[in-house]
Amino acid sequence: MGNNYDEGIAFMEKAIQDDETFGMALFNLQGLYVMNNQGDKRLETINKAMEYIYKIPERFEYLVKLVYFESTNEPEKYYQAVKMHLKLFPHDISAYEVMARIYIAFGDFEQVIKQYNTILNIDPSRHEYLLKIGEFSQYPLQDNDKALKYFNKYLTHYPENAVAHLLVGKIYKYQNKINKAKESFNTALIFDPNNIDALLSIIGIDFEGLEQIEKSYDILEMSKNARDSVAVYKRIEGELLEYGRYAESMRNWEIWRKIEMSYAAFYEYGVGQLFYPGIYVKINQSDKAFALMDEFKKTYQTPFDGFVNMGYLLIYNELNDSENAAKYLSATIKHAKSTGAIVILDIIKLSEAKVYRLNGEYDKAIQTINESQRADDTDSKIELARCFRLKKDFKTSRRLLEEACSECDNNANGLFELGILHHAMDEFGIAMQYMNKYIEFYQHADLEMIQLQKAKEYINEWKNQS
Repeated sequence: MGNNYDEGIAFMEKAIQDDETFGMALFNLQGLYVMNNQGDKRLETINKAMEYIYKIPERFEYLVKLVYFESTNEPEKYYQAVKMHLKLFPHDISAYEVMARIYIAFGDFEQVIKQYNTILNIDPSRHEYLLKIGEFSQYPLQDNDKALKYFNKYLTHYPENAVAHLLVGKIYKYQNKINKAKESFNTALIFDPNNIDALLSIIGIDFEGLEQIEKSYDILEMSKNARDSVAVYKRIEGELLEYGRYAESMRNWEIWRKIEMSYAAFYEYGVGQLFYPGIYVKINQSDKAFALMDEFKKTYQTPFDGFVNMGYLLIYNELNDSENAAKYLSATIKHAKSTGAIVILDIIKLSEAKVYRLNGEYDKAIQTINESQRADDTDSKIELARCFRLKKDFKTSRRLLEEACSECDNNANGLFELGILHHAMDEFGIAMQYMNKYIEFYQHADLEMIQLQKAKEYINEWKNQS
């Protein structure tokens, strides 16, 4: 079947038509429904699988129970179903992989790594889990030393693996060890000369700004397949967003999201799509944002339909609409908890904090960020600084901005906030300096960019005050 889910669904439906008690076919069918955005058919199908669970091999029964409890929004019960299975089958590697996926959904990444280590203890030859441990150690746990240790351990078994060399290079680049990073990327290319990720990583070192974007577009011609093309567009997107070229980024997205839909299952891209409509709001194109949300609202089926609320949350946050943002935040939290997708709540922590800030709940916003796994990230510290500024605690605000990005010459959001902060402190000259730096940073940005327009308006207002 491969990734042809329609063909797989037809095959399973025919099998069940021939034998309505075919438990494993019913179980597989419900999974195909979800992956193909036909989750509205899932509960009826898994109920039938439960009815004929006695016809399913004992070591697979827990999976049927897991999906049943997942479908009825009882995450604690499906977690317990896997735990009970592991007591009966303590060496079932596939069950530990299932448990790892549950912990990913819960956002408990230390436990994810623990499951992978258990698998390695059972079967030390499963070297692919060395890479997985390294990847989770690097992000989201941000333990680069541990990640590097596991990547290098994998390389002792597979010294010619391009992916492992690429992962090592990315850590070196993050650590600003540029020469070692480039060496790793070039090594990856020796073993895989057409590795798109390695080529783009070298371009990211050799070029900056618009030139980097231009060189990255050239790699599109080297793409061998749809996945390669999407990978290139995604890398270009990061640079475009950094320099405020939102319109170009969204034009690209409208291209590559259709390419991605041609080969990927819905579950692979469905939630990710919801982060994009809000980008249109940044350039005063709210009509396009809401048109996309109308599309998603009509097409998303359970369990993905509840996450559409998150798309609305992000839009209303951009619009600074405190009432609607709070409404959709509540709905997003409710759905994430009911489905066990707690990881979503950590992903949107900054958005949650902004909702509280927009509603004047500054202490609650601060607490939300400090309790997040990403509390030390630059964007988190800038949002904290914004909250403390609104509380008139200018000293703490300035300290947080210094911790986040020092003078923030390479961080536009930091420059903007420094401008607002110094204006609030009646330091108008310094405020204008930072706001002018912000405008200069976005010299190639979309003219329709709302925040850029605000910065220019501030400069005109402040000239009379300095």
